[in-house]
Amino acid sequence: MRLKCCAPIFSADPEFQARFRQEARAAANLSHPNIVTVHDFGFDQGQLFLVMEHVPGTNLKNDDREPGQLGPDDAIPLIVQACAGLGYAHRAGLIHCDVKPHNLLVMPDQRLKVTDFGIARAIASIHPDEQNDVVWGSPLYFSPEQASGQAPSPASDVYSLGVVMYETLTGKPPFVAKTAEALAAMHRDMAPQPPSQLNPGHHT
Repeated sequence: MRLKCCAPIFSADPEFQARFRQEARAAANLSHPNIVTVHDFGFDQGQLFLVMEHVPGTNLKNDDREPGQLGPDDAIPLIVQACAGLGYAHRAGLIHCDVKPHNLLVMPDQRLKVTDFGIARAIASIHPDEQNDVVWGSPLYFSPEQASGQAPSPASDVYSLGVVMYETLTGKPPFVAKTAEALAAMHRDMAPQPPSQLNPGHHT
């Protein structure tokens, strides 16, 4: 089992507590080989917590291989597994909102599981206007609509997974900037450099 606790600043917020329980309950109903199982959730000693399946291995961000070393023959089967997990969740009405390498866990046998469903959406509930005041997800990986402060859709998760795949194959994300605002503008308005120019040997 793996225990994950929310930050005290979120745990102390009654609105967040209600949204967290709603999202955690939805995540606990997901049962798929490519999604980390949520066994339980609750509130104890001032902190909200999730009890999740323990997944041995690492995540795509902390993989032992050098950045960009993962070729298409290895990367694509992992991304396909992520698609399977996300697709199942989308059909169940649940959007991840924060797809990034850190949330894609890879087991020693190369099985992949998506983790942390529902947490990003719960955090957004502490803001009064989701359309304008919230930046959903992690700036390096979020979709153009997330960059614009709009609520994400299943397509947002797909876009973020595409960013993850780009970084997995090339060793760097498609856009890098010093501020979240500049990064958001790049996701909205710019086309990334073709992966084949960054890592010609992978024929991406």
